Amino acid sequence: MRAFLNRALPLYAVFFLWSFGTGAQQFARPQFAAELGAPVFFVSLIAASNSFAWLIAGPLTGVLSDRWGRKPLVIAGNALRGITTLAQYFSTDYLSFFALEFIGGIGVSMWVTGASIVMADITSHENRGTAVAIRSLSAKLGAVTGPLAGAFITSAINLRSVFIFNAVTKVAIHLVLALMVSETRPQEAAQPRQAAGAAPAPAPAGPSRRRLLWPLAIATLVLSAIGFQGVLGALLPLHVVQEAGFEPSVVGQLMSLAATSALIASLVTGPVLDRWGRKPSLVLSMLLAAVAVVALGPAEHMVMLSAVALAYGVGEGVATSAADVYTMDMAPATRRGAFLGNWSLIRNIGGAAAPVAIGAVAQAGGTATGFMVIGALLVVGAVVMQVWGPEPLALARQAKRST
Repeated sequence: MRAFLNRALPLYAVFFLWSFGTGAQQFARPQFAAELGAPVFFVSLIAASNSFAWLIAGPLTGVLSDRWGRKPLVIAGNALRGITTLAQYFSTDYLSFFALEFIGGIGVSMWVTGASIVMADITSHENRGTAVAIRSLSAKLGAVTGPLAGAFITSAINLRSVFIFNAVTKVAIHLVLALMVSETRPQEAAQPRQAAGAAPAPAPAGPSRRRLLWPLAIATLVLSAIGFQGVLGALLPLHVVQEAGFEPSVVGQLMSLAATSALIASLVTGPVLDRWGRKPSLVLSMLLAAVAVVALGPAEHMVMLSAVALAYGVGEGVATSAADVYTMDMAPATRRGAFLGNWSLIRNIGGAAAPVAIGAVAQAGGTATGFMVIGALLVVGAVVMQVWGPEPLALARQAKRST
């Protein structure tokens, strides 16, 4: 475990820095788009633009990471996001802001896909839940402090300056990646053709098991509707400022509160996933997130908003970690990059479609209706996973017994 931590610590520092800068920008992004004159539907479209870009970049990143290595693509993605974030500081109209967000989304996709592949490379079925939970803990620490930093910068300087702050964090990430993170691509991925007579490596997601993946595909699509691409990034800021009547700084406080509860949940999520399995945690956390999302609609007082944000943070944080671990478990070692890259395509189809659809619903029926739609989708995803989804740990033990 000590050897693993020595290898993973720079990565955990990078996850914190990424979420720190991104959390600040996610606080500023919907409000800045609104300041540029965008109505609620087009604010939601800003959130969707990242996922549209990911549809292109995610699968390509996975394939290229198996061929060229993980590190070059992660560094390139971080650099692209940093450059576009810096350029957004100078945006004066919605169209240029949207275009930069789309281009930056390509960098975000390269970063997110590449970083997930790296984490899968350095973990195994036995410790993956704990390792991903520590990654989530690092990211949530950044997500707690990022919106607060964004709110402080907005109050002390202006909203636009938050984009400069995010660009600076990307410079720090570049230095850590370049100097402290080594390449993690397995030799089998670099040389996929096996020597004559060699036994094939077991692959949890091999052809005979592809039919078992569709419940995870449904859950992945549903989970794309929450987080920064749905609830936090589009509907919550609009609900809090325009309907509940609070100052924009309250949005940052609620985002940090949700991230804090997710951070606390991360402390116990890892051992639970490794001991009792991925599926129970994923199902229960999706149901908790559904209840919290629906409760956001009528919440207009600070006490209620805070309580719901706490519950939402636990549900969203555990569900995201459990889904990530589940997906990594199902990826074959020799084609891990391509598998996780293609899986990002499914995630980002949901991420692209959900904000557009939910934004249209919210435009017509208000944010409360949008919250109800998201909650219903989460319940459907949880039921599908419970009834038809396999348990990856059981599949891994079965594969080990058969070899």
